[in-house]
Amino acid sequence: MKINVQNLKDGTHVFDFRVERGELDELDLGEHEIYRAPIFVESTVDKRGLNIVVTSRVRTLGDFECDVCLSHFAREVEDEFRVLYTYESALVEADHDEMVQLLSGNSHEIDLRFGVRDSLLLAVPIKVKCSEECKGLCPHCGANLNEGACACERAEIDPRWEQLRKLASV
Repeated sequence: MKINVQNLKDGTHVFDFRVERGELDELDLGEHEIYRAPIFVESTVDKRGLNIVVTSRVRTLGDFECDVCLSHFAREVEDEFRVLYTYESALVEADHDEMVQLLSGNSHEIDLRFGVRDSLLLAVPIKVKCSEECKGLCPHCGANLNEGACACERAEIDPRWEQLRKLASV
């Protein structure tokens, strides 16, 4: 996923990349093996003199386990990131941002691997749910409540004891 910028003319250019299963090691996702190949990357490169703005859209399919009901499901993961590559060191020193990268005078390529990797890792929410309506597991028998009601008896608690139950759970 490298873009040769040596002979790139000013203006907007579009590059498409497809990362197959055998190439996933290049992204160094390591313990994050939730992604299925292929990973699609569409990059729009806008070159203006000594500055190159690269906007990349990443999408793939991920295998997840619901944090509420523990069922496995697949969901599309999509994210976008933008990086300014520049030959002007003053821009990098003034900005102090990771999204501004300095290119040396003899740089001929822009490597998108690290941006794609970070984008894929940050696109996964902290809490993953199979659906917004997920009912989870029964706290008594562990049955998946999305598949139907369980056989557990739910005894009605006398409302007069409710305040005592609250105190006991603290």
